[in-house]
Amino acid sequence: MVILVSDGHSNSRPGETVGAADSLKSSDPLLSLYAVAVGTNPNMAALALVATAPRAPYLLRVRAHLPDDVTAVARQLLDSVCSLEENR
Repeated sequence: MVILVSDGHSNSRPGETVGAADSLKSSDPLLSLYAVAVGTNPNMAALALVATAPRAPYLLRVRAHLPDDVTAVARQLLDSVCSLEENR
């Protein structure tokens, strides 16, 4: 499992992030790559290219920097990881 936390806006070469994510995902078919969007205006399209398909439950968003929102996303990650482990 890999978790990327980002606003989705590249500070360098945008294609490199997607390429690296694709290489990582293809290197291990059991690997799951989660993308967690943060910030007021995250680039969800860019993060969707990074996350494992199907996008739900691998693309998540923290909508506000509030403890309840962060806790809700953390709970989603934990639930998803636990269900993946049960299915292996």
